[in-house]
Order: sequence, then structure tokens, then C-alpha cells
Amino acid sequence: MTTYDRRDVFTPSSLLMFRECPLQFYLRYVADVPTVPTPEQRRGTAVHAAIAAATLDPECWQRAKVEAVVSCPESDAPDLGELFDAIERRYGSPPWFAPLAIARALVETSFTFNEEGQQWSGFFPDLPHITAAGQPIFGMTPDFVDIHADGSVLIRDYKTNRSMEYGELIERDFQLRCYAWGLCQHLGGFDRVVNLEKDYVRHEYGLLHAECDGKQFEGVWSEIAPTMAAIAEAENGGQGRFPATPNEHCGWCGVRGSCPEWGQSTALALADSSAVITADNAAQVALMVRTVAARVDELNHQLRDYVRQNGPIVANGATLDFVERPQTEVSVPALVAALRGAGIPNETILGLLQTSKDAVETWRTSYLSARKPEGKALRDAIKTAYNKVPRTEFRWTKGPAVSREEGR
Repeated sequence: MTTYDRRDVFTPSSLLMFRECPLQFYLRYVADVPTVPTPEQRRGTAVHAAIAAATLDPECWQRAKVEAVVSCPESDAPDLGELFDAIERRYGSPPWFAPLAIARALVETSFTFNEEGQQWSGFFPDLPHITAAGQPIFGMTPDFVDIHADGSVLIRDYKTNRSMEYGELIERDFQLRCYAWGLCQHLGGFDRVVNLEKDYVRHEYGLLHAECDGKQFEGVWSEIAPTMAAIAEAENGGQGRFPATPNEHCGWCGVRGSCPEWGQSTALALADSSAVITADNAAQVALMVRTVAARVDELNHQLRDYVRQNGPIVANGATLDFVERPQTEVSVPALVAALRGAGIPNETILGLLQTSKDAVETWRTSYLSARKPEGKALRDAIKTAYNKVPRTEFRWTKGPAVSREEGR
């Protein structure tokens, strides 16, 4: 296995960072500002390490879980427990992450390429050693790769996000496309089946899958090279060529403490709270509001963690807590049997059954591509079947705090 310093080579995530916010890239990789990981990033790193360890040796899963909890602050323990429970529901306990038809598994193995897009080094004694001219300029480290005997590959990326995008076409994901391109380069060609998986481990139906023709990834280098060239050009112009671009990821930014937009956003919001939006200030105010929203979202996550650990917050006659709404689970097989036994027609029974949006979207994206006309029609038709259902809310309520035992 080869390794690389992420500050010395570009990666899919660093290129995406530059596209989303050039200043974040500058602070992180050019100015080398110390990174302060968010709680979400900290927990994600710990979970990824546990998955990697258990993929290589399932017997070490329990030890990996303990090490993950020990490596994080005590406040992370409940969320880590939730993540590990979700993983075990998906993959068993101890979990088995590799398919049974495995030929060769790569766990967080690094691949590097030179400025011409040629692989810089090889990894296995049974493959010709590849040595390209020049120095490595681009690198990638997929979470998990399964190489099958027939030449097909499976590339899986684990996500610990609290939310996921419904109807996501993962074959368009830049990071996965880079991984697919790199693996095909490593294996000697694009004439193969490439299976992409993105696993939102928190979500029951969060394992997304797409089977692709490897040839569709041949042109990915033409997406990578221009971004690297743009970064090189910006570096020649200094920090001024790396403007701040506030977005929904600001709350996750590890260098936000050094960002002037982040540091001034709250003061600006208060100072301009009575300002009238005009053509001259609309763009500035819009970016300011976006940054403030990210800061509020970050603080809300911290408040959730605090309330989970310490109980509700009471202030000014109101209480901030998790409010549980009554919700009854139904056994579908038992319900169908009971209704059939009562002579209820099948059409009526089908009308009573509901499934989750996650399950429907997973089925739809694997059944028919939304890029086809009939796929778009199916997507639009399915949207009419969605209904909102009650759920636990984190919000303010009037009056004093109610014991959680009393509330049940």
C-alpha cells in the first residue's frame, strides 16, 4: 500500500472543497491553518476507523467500537452508540462488510497519479509494478473496494450524515466517479462493470447502489485536471484569489474559526437586521444569511447533544427538549392476515398499507433511471404517494420541563 500526505497531493475531497469554497481550501491546504474538527467529523472519523478494522478482521469489531468511544469525548458516546447499532442492523454483529463472492478486498488503500493521469505506483506483487514519470499530484483512498474474479469492481463509500438526499444518482457523485476512474486505471482498463455504493449507515434504507459501465468514467480526468489547474493559477495570485463562499457546509468547516465571513456573520446580521434589501446589498446579505444559518445549525446540533446528556433546558418560562409524539408500529404480515381472514378485498388491504420514503426512493433509483423519460414520469408519480407522519421533535414548548418518564 502506498500512502501520501493530503497536503502534498490533490484529492477528490480537496477539489470539491475548492469548488465549494476557495477560501476554505486556501486556509486548509495553502496557509496550513490548524484544523478543528466538528463533533460530526470527529465521530465520522472514529466510525470509519472501526469499519476499516472490522473489515480486515470481523473478530476485532467489539474492540474497534471501544477504541472509537475512547478516542472521542464522552458527549459523543450516545451518537456513536446509535451509529454502531445501525451498522450492526445492516451488516450483522459482528458485521461482515465484504460480499461473499470476494476475490480481493482493498480497505482504505491509496492510489496516486501523476499530472498526466497515469498511475504513479502499484500495490500487488501479482500485478505489473507501475511507475509513471513525474511526481504524484492526485491521490484517492476509497473506504472499501471489492475486486471480483470476472474483473468487475465494487466501490463503497461510508457516510455518517444525519440526513441523506432522496433520489440521489450516485453515479454522478464526483468522489465516487474519481474512485471508479482510479480503480479502472489501476486494473488496466475501463471495459468492466463498476458497482458503486454509498452507504448512509444511520438510515435503514441508506445503502444506495448503482451498476455502471466502466466506460462512462473514462473522461473523469478531464473533470479533475481543470480544477487542479485553476487552483495552481489561484495560488500564483495569493489569498485574494481564494474568495469565501458561504454555503450549507460552513458548520462542518474545520477552519471556520479563521474565516472572516464566519467570524463576522453574527455581528453583521445584528447590525443589518433593519436593513432594506437592495440591488447593491442583496448578494452580500444573502451570503451573510447563509453563513448565519450554518452557524445556527451547528449550535442546534450542540444543543441536541447537550440535552441528550443533561436533560431539558428551561428559560423564560419555556422548555427546550425532545418532544415525543405517540406512534404505533404495525406488523404488516399480521395485519394482512387479519384483514384477509375478515374477508376484506385485496384492493382495500393495499390501500391501507404504507411504506417509508427511504424504501420507495431506494427501489425507484435501482429500478428505473430518472434520466429516462419513463423514469421521470415514475419519479413524479411516486411523489404523490408521500405523506408526512408524526415524529420526535426537538423544539421549545411552553411551561416547565416534564420528566421524560412522565411524558411516556
